Amino acid sequence: MGETTKSLREKLARANARLQKGKKAATEMVGTLLNTAEVVGTGFGFSYARERFGEVPENGNGGVELTIAGIPVSLAAGLTGHLLSFAGFFGKQSDHVHAISNGALADYTCHIGTRLGREAAQEAALTQGYRRRAVGSRGGVQRGLGRGSFQAWGNPTMFSRAAGGRGQ
Repeated sequence: MGETTKSLREKLARANARLQKGKKAATEMVGTLLNTAEVVGTGFGFSYARERFGEVPENGNGGVELTIAGIPVSLAAGLTGHLLSFAGFFGKQSDHVHAISNGALADYTCHIGTRLGREAAQEAALTQGYRRRAVGSRGGVQRGLGRGSFQAWGNPTMFSRAAGGRGQ
């Protein structure tokens, strides 16, 4: 009977070790998913707020901006969140604030990239015609935005509409 009890204890210990290993993996996975949701959700929120409440800047060349005292809100929020977290202001919650700050900074950099890409595409369309090749799974599909695609050269609204943007 002593041998059977020892065998059962060993099996129970091995099962408990497997359970603990699975619990640790699940906890790490939940942490990763939470971090992803914080970053992506914050990026979405700042993008939505910029488009909903922002204004077109005076130069009209960069899309819609949401600023406070001339500083983009997403940039200010991202940098401030990181600085306060590094200073220990949020204690144990600093990881969450870092993730939210990353989402805000991702929104800011995506907006800058969109603006620069739009400007480059407009310049190319106005100077030499523009052809975009979107490569698909079947080798490639061309979507032309050449000279014949525009009714009014130099009109950013027309270009924006032709490229699938927000045009008027």
